[in-house]
Formats: sequence, C-alpha cells, structure tokens
Amino acid sequence: MAYASLLARYPYTTRMTSFAATFLVSDTVSQHIDGTLERGGWDRERALRMTVWGGLLFAPALHRWFSFIDKRIPGRTARDVLMKTTCDQLAFGPSINAGLITYNVLARGGTPSDAFNRLRDDLPRVLSMQYCYWPAVHLINFRLIPPVWRSTYVQTMFFPWSIFLTWFNNRKVANTEDKEAKI
Repeated sequence: MAYASLLARYPYTTRMTSFAATFLVSDTVSQHIDGTLERGGWDRERALRMTVWGGLLFAPALHRWFSFIDKRIPGRTARDVLMKTTCDQLAFGPSINAGLITYNVLARGGTPSDAFNRLRDDLPRVLSMQYCYWPAVHLINFRLIPPVWRSTYVQTMFFPWSIFLTWFNNRKVANTEDKEAKI
C-alpha cells in the first residue's frame, strides 16, 4: 500500500500528481480516439495543458471541495448523500467544467470573448453529459467511500470522463484547423 502511505503523508501532493498523470494518460487516449495521433503525432502542448489542468488546478479544487462539503454535510445517510450529490452537481460540477473550458481556450491563446463564446456553445452539452454520469458516481462516493479515499475513487471514475472532456474540448479546434487548411 505504497499509495496509501503517500496519501497519508502527503495527501495534497499525492492527489495532484495522481490527477496530473490521469489527465496526461486520458488526453493521450483521447488523441488516439480523435485521430490526432494518426494525423500529426502526439500533441504535446495539448497533453501538457490537460496535465497542468488536472494536477495544478483540478486536484486542489476537488480536494478543497470534498473537505468543504464533508464539513457542511458530514453524514452518510440517504438524505445526506442526496444533498451532497445535489450540491456537487449544482455547484462544483458546472463551475469546474466552466473552468476547464475557459482554461483550455485561454491556454491556447484565445481571448476572454472566445472563452465566453465557447462556454455559451459547449457548457450546456457538457453539463447534460455530466448529469448522466456523475450523480451515480457520487451516490456511491458519498455513501460507500471513506472520505480519505474519495479523491482516489473519483480519480478512477474521472478517467473515462476526462477522455470525453479532452476530446470534447479539442474537437472543434481540430475541425476548425481542418476547415482552414482546405480554404
């Protein structure tokens, strides 16, 4: 249980490193799925952007969110679990997904106006997908998973979600670049 030992001694750093690795691997899988690897090879900048997002921005936010919600709603009854899940889906989920979309646009050199337009166009679709996936994950998370292991459980469940997010956040860029190349 080397990971458990690291998590106990260095919870913040361990989670940040783990999420950075998760986002790196999931973006690489996403690049394979969307054809980026076949078209021009591994997009290192894209992978780095997603790694930074996962390790330096998302992991600390998730850590703080779980600490916050567990202090406000400390129980594991059915009512508590439903309240935590609802709060997560109405507060953390939309804000963190909006943050990722904004970060991705700005990190590519886009303007705040570009980020706003991307949020307007993409956030509703991302949220509709979020509401299909994350409530079930969090019902299990808040009911069965001990608080110390919540980030690890979410990280595991986040792997397929982050593949979707990296694909979704990069699909329009690839389509736009293809159209511009044909002009």
